Amino acid sequence: MILGEIPKTDNLTISFNIGDKHFDFSTSILPKVDKENPDSVIYTDPIVIQDSYLKIDNNKCTDQEIRYFNQRSGRTHIWSDPEIEYRKEPRSHYVIKCSAASVPKNRRRALRVPINYKTSCTMSLLNGKYPCTVYDVSVTGVGINIDIALAEKNPLHRLVYTQFKDDILNKDFYITARVLHTTQLDSKTSRCGCELVSISPSINEYINLRQMHKLAKANILDEMTDSTDTLSPETEAAPVEEKPDQGIHFSEKFRNDHPFEFLEHGDMCPVCENGRLKLYNGVFICSNCESIIEP
Repeated sequence: MILGEIPKTDNLTISFNIGDKHFDFSTSILPKVDKENPDSVIYTDPIVIQDSYLKIDNNKCTDQEIRYFNQRSGRTHIWSDPEIEYRKEPRSHYVIKCSAASVPKNRRRALRVPINYKTSCTMSLLNGKYPCTVYDVSVTGVGINIDIALAEKNPLHRLVYTQFKDDILNKDFYITARVLHTTQLDSKTSRCGCELVSISPSINEYINLRQMHKLAKANILDEMTDSTDTLSPETEAAPVEEKPDQGIHFSEKFRNDHPFEFLEHGDMCPVCENGRLKLYNGVFICSNCESIIEP
């Protein structure tokens, strides 16, 4: 399969590494066709994160790939080392060039974002709400862990309705999915592999926001490493006194209403509630989940 054969209504995944960190971003293909190179050039919408365009630096981003999931064959087609150019005129877009055809491999490969959020769900033709865990989501589906008692009610092909909140991005998501298969994890839990019917907001927007958060975290951690390596004995910053293990200094209700206000170096992380916060360049970084929190 070649680039020109990808349906112009489908999505594409752009992947690259920065240092030892891997990133995947979803985008959509534009209907425009390159007349001179119709088979090896495609145009896609740029990745927009909080009203800013992601301009991919081909010198800094290594091991670049673009991937397209073929719905008919159930395979992912991969092109390695593409040229990705950001253009602003006449409208903002990416120009992606790749001379080699893909090799179909990695069946049903899709970027999956781990959620692991405990919530409840309802299923078609079944009464009541059932506890569940939204394990992960991707552009093609969602993984949901359910109690073995619910799995015994034969959830196959039923519609499942649930929601979860991403505490890092502070967004609520509403999911409708169809159960395609189940796998028993242990004596108490089964996992449902589900096909997405609908998700609100956009799953592409959500995945890109999570990846941008990961990218920003990697950049801050790299800056911290670089600044530590370059400090001389005369300019080395004085160590910050560690605080005793006494939790966040405000009430439980106030913490729930204002989770990111009035934090200090050494406080417990309001996201995972396990790690300690470290202050760097005006932002807090959790030592456990590595969440980035702006005061």
